[in-house]
Amino acid sequence: MSGGNVISMKGTKALPATAPKTDRSLMETRVLTLDAVEQLKKPRFQRELRITPRVKDAAELMKTTEAIEGVVTLGKFDGDTWLLDGQHRIEAFKLSGLREVLCDVRIKFFDSMADMAIEFRRLNTALVSMRTDDIMRAAEETNVQVKNLRTLCPFIGYDHIRTHDKARTLVSMATVVRVWFGSAGDTPTPGPGSTEAIEMLDEEQGILLAEFMTACFEAWGNDRANFKLWSTANLGVLMWLWRRVVLQIGLPPFRGGTRVIVMERKRFMTCMMALSADPTFSDWLVGRNLSERDRGPCYSRIKQIFVRRLATDNIRNPRFPAGEWTSS
Repeated sequence: MSGGNVISMKGTKALPATAPKTDRSLMETRVLTLDAVEQLKKPRFQRELRITPRVKDAAELMKTTEAIEGVVTLGKFDGDTWLLDGQHRIEAFKLSGLREVLCDVRIKFFDSMADMAIEFRRLNTALVSMRTDDIMRAAEETNVQVKNLRTLCPFIGYDHIRTHDKARTLVSMATVVRVWFGSAGDTPTPGPGSTEAIEMLDEEQGILLAEFMTACFEAWGNDRANFKLWSTANLGVLMWLWRRVVLQIGLPPFRGGTRVIVMERKRFMTCMMALSADPTFSDWLVGRNLSERDRGPCYSRIKQIFVRRLATDNIRNPRFPAGEWTSS
């Protein structure tokens, strides 16, 4: 295979910026060369490249067909060409050992990186299914609250979560946002779907969530010994309790005629530090989630540790908020 058009965009003329976005694209069958695809840029919201068995199988098939299956979508923005969709198929091409292949290429023109991120979320990849955090990563380009949350809490991320000592990413964005809204009801739950959670994250909720997550990081840091404390079960129950005793929302201020304890942020944080000092709590969290079986026992253990820590500040017999689920 030789002599065909390569992927170079030189000489390609975009339609006027006033044209409808759906019309500002081209579709061609081209010869892609290995040198040309190496020059494509990847947008910052592009998901992590993973060499799965399906990618390897695609590379083997390509040796026979000398073609890439499906459509590879490229984005044109600010004078550069971006690999928007099809990075795993392009990686299969690189693994195949071929120097050039045939490919159906869609070239779409964008006015901004945000527009490109919206298109990325809409597209689907045939070789590797989208994970929830892949969707969240793209949302960061268009949702200022997600972006602000990442700025305030850089330990919230999308990939390589708690994979090594002193890990920079301690919890996934999808987990944090979904469980935060799941903690708002009478019973803490895993929360809504990722798309709904993104839409619910307004400025007020973003600030409140960042305050809670920052307190968690100040209490536990990124030490491997505390990795288990970043679990969904622990975060969900603590978020539920934080809303009620720090933010003072979600439950009546009295229980059985006695006022439920109210804590300032610093005191609640010292109680969270006590969770890391307990010799058994972290190990108990392994395999636990926010199911009916686990959330009640998790809350009971957290209360016991909090009570012991509060006793060192001469706070005796504190009354904690309760619901039907807390006795399960």
